[in-house]
Amino acid sequence: MRTGRRELIRDLNRTLVLNLVREREGLSRASLARISGLSPSTVTSVTSSLLDDGYLLEDEQPEQPPAGLGRSAIGRPATMLRVDPAAGHAIGIKVTTDTLTAAITDLAAAPLGTATVPRGHESSATDVGDLFESAVKRRFGVKDASHVIPGHGGIMDRLDGFLVAAVVAAMIGIARGGLAAPARGLLVW
Repeated sequence: MRTGRRELIRDLNRTLVLNLVREREGLSRASLARISGLSPSTVTSVTSSLLDDGYLLEDEQPEQPPAGLGRSAIGRPATMLRVDPAAGHAIGIKVTTDTLTAAITDLAAAPLGTATVPRGHESSATDVGDLFESAVKRRFGVKDASHVIPGHGGIMDRLDGFLVAAVVAAMIGIARGGLAAPARGLLVW
């Protein structure tokens, strides 16, 4: 939980900069300052922390700058920033009246795997977890996930459905009880 306004503003600025770099497929710090409206010193601070955390990579400026972001003849050449796709993953779950779908992407939003199951009497969120784990294993060429916790063979087989069911339960709780009381939203019908 954030302890104050400063941490919240820092987190918002990090999110803004990271999303701009991801959406525009690489920007210089000067371009980020112009587009975001943040001061150059703030952009430098935010990009430094994102570089230190491994979310961004630096590249030399391309021969042709992106459209509308002309090259300056004054000063040193700009260093382009881009998202490191391997720095993290995002997982999304879509629940419709007929299906449950789970998807995983890299940090640059490139899809890595999806799994969809029809909803019915015999299917549940745990089915999506099972299919999703299989899709992730296929994508990364992992046949067995038992090495995650040595001595506990197939730990993902024990937890994959539970994890997806927990996420679905949290979404239902938040939808019914709000962010302040998700447990009440789930437990009080």
